[in-house]
Amino acid sequence: MLLDLIKTFAFFKLRQDDNFVDRLNYYFTATFLIVLSLLVSFKMFGGKPIECWLPAEYTKSWEDYSEMFCWAQNTYWLPYEIDLPSDIIEKPVIKISYYQWVPFFLLIEAMMFYMPSIHIGDLVSMACDPENLKSEVRTKNLNSIAEYLISQFFHQFHSTSGQRIAMHTVMKCLNIRYFDFYISTLYIVVKLLYVLNAALQFYLVNYFLQTDRYSIYGWGVIMDLLNGKEWEESGYFPRSALCDMQIRTLGNVQKHTVQCVLVINIFTEKIFILLWIWYMTICFLNLFNFCTWTFLTLSAEKRFHFVLRNLALADPSFRKHFYSSQVRAFVMDHLKLDGVFVLRMLSLHAGAMFTAELVLQIWRIFHPIIREKSTLMREQSRTTVVNNLYNLDDDLTFYDIHNRQMPQDVWPTRISQRLLSAEAAV
Repeated sequence: MLLDLIKTFAFFKLRQDDNFVDRLNYYFTATFLIVLSLLVSFKMFGGKPIECWLPAEYTKSWEDYSEMFCWAQNTYWLPYEIDLPSDIIEKPVIKISYYQWVPFFLLIEAMMFYMPSIHIGDLVSMACDPENLKSEVRTKNLNSIAEYLISQFFHQFHSTSGQRIAMHTVMKCLNIRYFDFYISTLYIVVKLLYVLNAALQFYLVNYFLQTDRYSIYGWGVIMDLLNGKEWEESGYFPRSALCDMQIRTLGNVQKHTVQCVLVINIFTEKIFILLWIWYMTICFLNLFNFCTWTFLTLSAEKRFHFVLRNLALADPSFRKHFYSSQVRAFVMDHLKLDGVFVLRMLSLHAGAMFTAELVLQIWRIFHPIIREKSTLMREQSRTTVVNNLYNLDDDLTFYDIHNRQMPQDVWPTRISQRLLSAEAAV
């Protein structure tokens, strides 16, 4: 129900290449800020955001002019216990210059939450296709995704025409998009940007509201409310403000001070308190989500167990310890960081069973390569063992020919080193 209501006012589309915390940033928070901006704009431009009390001799045109002038010109707040000085320059006041810009400030904040993003939506959309319930469509989509991922693994450093990409030799940092950790790194950077953006909002709100007395705006206002200190004492978001005007009449400049009611501040105060609490919440969520995904992405053991778990889900025979070394080679040498990352995203949105079948499909294609490489490594290991034994025999022959007796402490050590070397090679 709540999600449907938010979708009614949504200005952005939900993507399928993210998780819930990402959506809290670019979708829910951005939409919420735009809705608040529209509400304040309706009150500001569709109603009377400011109403001024004027002397009786002022005409209707004077009243309209005064209110328009005071709205465009910054107002100021002065405690009631302080007398109103005659000179404008000498007034110890708190200037109020933010209320006109609240809608625009909220829109800028909305764009800041929306901008960090990463798109791998085509693959996820294909994996989430409702037609996957049909076996023929499901098989077709599985094959298409598997072929695409495998083509990326094999042709990582080649263009679509098959030619090898010329790498940058001066600015080597630009080569990152050709490596197997590019998407993973990009996603972690996006997570970090969400954390930094949420933390930056506290500074921006303080700067925008000019809250010099509070190092952290929201906490200071909440403590004021808990201590029973209203706006009449604090001076922030005052309902009543003063405005100075200078009117030129018949060569004479007359100075007037009028008192105005800022109705809009009733809404803006509650809005920024609510936003401060929300920014605090989302800042902690972003930080936790960033640490979690960084660990899941960079940890070799987490990647290995994720793939092994999916293979075992699709084929119970993988629960045997026999496949452990081959699966580890499959993860480290073929899927690598980006491959496992994409599979994690597919698992979040397409479900565990679809992802398990996809991993098994990719495994069946790569398994002959892994098995051939394993056989080659065993042959090389046998060659290494034979060479080590020949070297050991040569050492013994050398000592025998020269009729030298090997020291008793050297003989077992030399034998142990050879055998350990041969065993490690196997």
